[in-house]
Amino acid sequence: GAVHLRIRDGAVRREWMLDCGGANAYRHGIRNYLRQRGINRLDGLLLTHGDTAHLGAALELMADVRVDAVYDSAYRDRSLHRRTIHSALADARRGKGIVTAGDRIPLSPNVTLHILYPPTGLALRTADDKTVVACLEVRTEAATRRILFSSDAGFSTEAWLHEHYPGLRCDVWVKGFHAKDPLSSPEWLSTVAPSLIVAA
Repeated sequence: GAVHLRIRDGAVRREWMLDCGGANAYRHGIRNYLRQRGINRLDGLLLTHGDTAHLGAALELMADVRVDAVYDSAYRDRSLHRRTIHSALADARRGKGIVTAGDRIPLSPNVTLHILYPPTGLALRTADDKTVVACLEVRTEAATRRILFSSDAGFSTEAWLHEHYPGLRCDVWVKGFHAKDPLSSPEWLSTVAPSLIVAA
């Protein structure tokens, strides 16, 4: 439910998180992890969807660590935690970035976070089917590496990605756990063809 990205690209250093975990995970692990790495500021926090296991600790994180920018999906859901985060940001007169498919967030000169999903205009029911899917692209002189973060995406999201990004490949796939689709389709696996899968 949480991924920390530390980007060192020449003189540029960035600290990002994709989700921040639930309250218990944050209190009993993630907070200590951040402290041990000397992190008292994040350049960005991307909230993928309304699942409390992914964003339940957002307010605690923002109380402990300065978060310069918060990004969120364009899709609304029934998550009380998500509405509470939005209210707290509004009360603090802080905005948030809204991301949709096709957006690019440059993290440094050679590192870009590509938002692959969700697009606008789909009729989506569950929070897991509204989750942000992103691909971190790291360019070096030797090669370009891609890390795919699919959060809790399931079959319908994978089918959409397969149709719209047929040439998508990744070196590493960080995969969450969809409420109803615990595995992935063989078609999707053959499309992304990762060397390593990190799965919840």
